[in-house]
Amino acid sequence: MQGFCECGCGEKTKISPASNKKLGYTKGKPRRFLCGHQARNGAQAGISNSRWNGGRVFCSGRPKIMAKDHHRANSSGYVYEHILIAEKALGKSLPPKAVVHHADATKNGGQLVICQDTAYHMLLHRRMRAHKACGHASWRKCCFCKEFDDPLNMTITAQNGAYHRKCHSKYESNRCKK
Repeated sequence: MQGFCECGCGEKTKISPASNKKLGYTKGKPRRFLCGHQARNGAQAGISNSRWNGGRVFCSGRPKIMAKDHHRANSSGYVYEHILIAEKALGKSLPPKAVVHHADATKNGGQLVICQDTAYHMLLHRRMRAHKACGHASWRKCCFCKEFDDPLNMTITAQNGAYHRKCHSKYESNRCKK
């Protein structure tokens, strides 16, 4: 049993798994509208709605653009704007594991860098934090004393952590005393 969205888009609606009087859902029956398609004050959804903003919304301070056919669109059909900008500059869609990094640390637009995966993206963030804190992008932060130092003076763990030997010894001796 499936219904069709009452906004006029012609898309099929989901069956409600539970009843919710506030939202107008009845368990086991199709929902009246798809998410975001509810008619407000008799107005139509989408471009004919008086509150239509051009298909642009903000999520966590970052702009999302309506692009229902995009492979990275969420269930409501929105894609982050910086992804669309990066794909336009690249001339093709981003690879599946690619991440777009904001080099100027702003949430919208600005300087974008396409990273091959999340690990490289996190490396860029770590280097940006180090450069901001001490002026040396390659320096690492000790996980015990929280001070930045040259990696040659530190021990780097397999999990990519870093610490001074003195800090580690002090931590271990305090732990053993307890």
